[in-house]
Amino acid sequence: METIPTAPPIHELKRGLSGARLLGLGVAALACMAALGHTNVLEKVATALTGAEARLVTPSPEPEAWDEKRGGTLLTTLRALQPLPEGTRRVLMLGNSQQYTVPPPKDGSAVGTLRPRITSMRLSASLEAEAPGKLRVYNGAVDNQNFTEALWQSLFWLELSAQKPAALVLQASFDTLRKTGIRGGYQTLLDEPRFLDALHLRLTKGARPYHPDFVAAEKQWRERTAQLATETTPNEWKQWSPEPALRAAMNHTELFRRREGSKGQLLGMLYAIRVRALGISPRTKRHIVGAPLEQNLAALDDLMALAKEKHCAIVLYNAPTNPAVDMFFVEEYQAYVEQLRALALKHGAAFEELGKAVPDAHWGYLIDGPDPIHFDETGHTIVHDKLLRPLRMSLGMDR
Repeated sequence: METIPTAPPIHELKRGLSGARLLGLGVAALACMAALGHTNVLEKVATALTGAEARLVTPSPEPEAWDEKRGGTLLTTLRALQPLPEGTRRVLMLGNSQQYTVPPPKDGSAVGTLRPRITSMRLSASLEAEAPGKLRVYNGAVDNQNFTEALWQSLFWLELSAQKPAALVLQASFDTLRKTGIRGGYQTLLDEPRFLDALHLRLTKGARPYHPDFVAAEKQWRERTAQLATETTPNEWKQWSPEPALRAAMNHTELFRRREGSKGQLLGMLYAIRVRALGISPRTKRHIVGAPLEQNLAALDDLMALAKEKHCAIVLYNAPTNPAVDMFFVEEYQAYVEQLRALALKHGAAFEELGKAVPDAHWGYLIDGPDPIHFDETGHTIVHDKLLRPLRMSLGMDR
C-alpha cells in the first residue's frame, strides 16, 4: 500500500504575552477609549448619513410636565411625581412621539438651545390662566405607544393612583395601530403588587384580543426578576467575576457613560442604511389591518370604558398627518376614523378629527423626504387650539 507523504510541520511564530505587551495593549485600549470619548464617531457618521435636519427636539426636563424617560422606567417615573395640591387635578395626555417633539428650525438654529413648548404645556398654561391652581396637564406619551400599552399605563393612573386624572386626552395615530407588545420599561409597573392585582382582575373579565400581550409581559417580567434574584443571591461556590469592578471603572469614561445615546445613533445609522439601500422609509405605503388593528381598537375601547367608570372625562383625537405624505390606503384610513368616531359616541367622549389640521409648511423633514409624524411649534399651537375647547367642555368649564 502506497504511503502518502505528509507535509513538513509548519513552525508558528509564538509570542508570549509578556508584562510589557500587556501594558502596551492596556495603554492602547485606554487611548482609543479617550479618543472616542472626545470625538463622537457614531454621531458624526449618523449626521453624515441622516443630516442634521433629521434630529428631533424635545422640551427641557420637567418631571411634573412630561415623561422625559419615554417609558424607560415607568414605575420610578410615576412614583416620583409630586402629590398635587388640594383642589388640583391632572389632565393626562397619552400618545406617541408627535406629542412631545418638534423638528429643528429650517433656519439652522442650534438644536441644543431650543426648548419647545409642546401641546400639553400649552394646554396646561391655558387651563391655568382660566382656572388658576385647578388643573395641571401631564404628558405620558412615548415613542410608538400603542393602545395596549396606553391601557396598561392607565391601569396605574385609574386604579392605583390616589389622585386620579380628571380627564384623558388620547391621541390615535393610525400608523401606531400596527404595533403590539408591552415594552420592558412598562413592565416595571409589575413591581407594584397592587398593579399586578389590577392586571389579574382585568384578565378575568373575559378574553380580549390584547390579553396575550399582557400575559407575555408578565412572563417576561417574572423571568427577568428570577434571573436578577439568582445573580444577587449569595453563593460561596459562585465563581468570582471582575465585571462589577470593570463597570465601576468604565463609568469614569465618557464613552461608557454615553452608551445609551450611542445606541440611538447606531439605530439611526441602520435606519439611514435601510432607506438608502432598500428604499424603505416611514412613508412607505402599508396596510394596517388584521390582528394588530383589532387588538389596539379593543384596548382603546376598554381604556375608554375604564375612564368612564372612574368618572374621568375623555377627549379622543385622530392625530394630524403630513399632507405631503401618502402612506395609508384610503379605504382603510377612512374606516379607522369612523371606528374612532363610533367608540367616542359609545362612551360619550369628545372626538376631534385632526388628520388634516396642520398645513404641510409646519412639518419636519427626514433624510429622504417629508416627516410623516412630527410638526413644528406652530403645529403644536394648532393642535392646542383644536383641543382646548372640547377639553374645557369635557371638564365642565363652559357651564
